[in-house]
Amino acid sequence: MIKLRLFTLFFFCLSMGILGAQEKYFELVAEKSTNSFNEKGYTYFGHIKPLNNHPYAILHFEGISKTELHKGIMDYLKERPGLVIKPKYTNEHLIIYRDFATIGSKEQCFADLVGLVYVYAIPEEDGTIKLDMSTSDLFASVNNAVLRITPDDNVASDADVPFNEYKYVQPADQTYLSSGSTASRILLGSRTKRKKHSLKEAYPDSVFDPEGNVVNATNKVLIETFFNNYAEDLHNYLKARFK
Repeated sequence: MIKLRLFTLFFFCLSMGILGAQEKYFELVAEKSTNSFNEKGYTYFGHIKPLNNHPYAILHFEGISKTELHKGIMDYLKERPGLVIKPKYTNEHLIIYRDFATIGSKEQCFADLVGLVYVYAIPEEDGTIKLDMSTSDLFASVNNAVLRITPDDNVASDADVPFNEYKYVQPADQTYLSSGSTASRILLGSRTKRKKHSLKEAYPDSVFDPEGNVVNATNKVLIETFFNNYAEDLHNYLKARFK
């Protein structure tokens, strides 16, 4: 089993601004669902996406060939043993790698937040690399769960301590907060034990309220920093390589 790893010191320094201002490639947004009320109880859904509605975040390396970029990414991954290449889907046109890392603790985020990150890196002949992380998932625990990756890339906890898929957006239907209902047990999991009936009390770690308004700016910054670190670390490595 692969245990959850912590941020490296380098990533921590970036997030705290110790190494200078971070370049921003991705942002966390709430967008309205096509359904007025979907199966998870949301009218809005949150997700990480490239800035300015672009389909990809772009890294620029003028004059560098696709072959050189591909080799550079593969060498980068050799020097980052915590990043796991997915060889089944990796080829000369696409490199996919995975990470599993801590975003923040209960003291920072109201819950222990971790990310199962999938990075899709596409080297191009024009000297650019397209990046996508949209298939990544976040998880939250208020029970000190120790999370791990199973051999089939699922997330589990030691001793089956409860944890939940992270909810970027608070549920739209407040009846989901009734601690005795079946829907509540499914949606809130172990949090129903706290018997909280307001959105703020039950989901203090969520970034957005049901209308898509930011209600936890701290977590928004932490999550965006977490994802942007992957792009910036790759960019800085290749920039030094090709200078």
